[in-house]
Amino acid sequence: MHATPTGSRLTVVYVLRTPHRRDEFLALMSDLRRVTLELMASAGADPSSYTMTEHPKRPGWFVESVPFPSEKEQAKFDDLYHQDRRTATLQSLLDELVDAARSDYVLTRSA
Repeated sequence: MHATPTGSRLTVVYVLRTPHRRDEFLALMSDLRRVTLELMASAGADPSSYTMTEHPKRPGWFVESVPFPSEKEQAKFDDLYHQDRRTATLQSLLDELVDAARSDYVLTRSA
């Protein structure tokens, strides 16, 4: 019997500190999205599967979802993401806009 690759999904929740920084947040996320899509493609993941939505009942709560077909693509993306100066800069700027106590990320794996 052959083992099937395990996929994974990175889910990031961003919660704004204050609503008046929304436009700034969305502009930074637009820039981060472009870089993320580029890195997903470089890692062998499908960039069209990326999503970012605002929680319909919680204004200022955004959920970003980055799925990967296997752990191999996820690990490659992770390496690329953490080595990329653009993502480091954008994440640093985003840190000023989001509430760290209510924002988080989780990596889930599926069989």
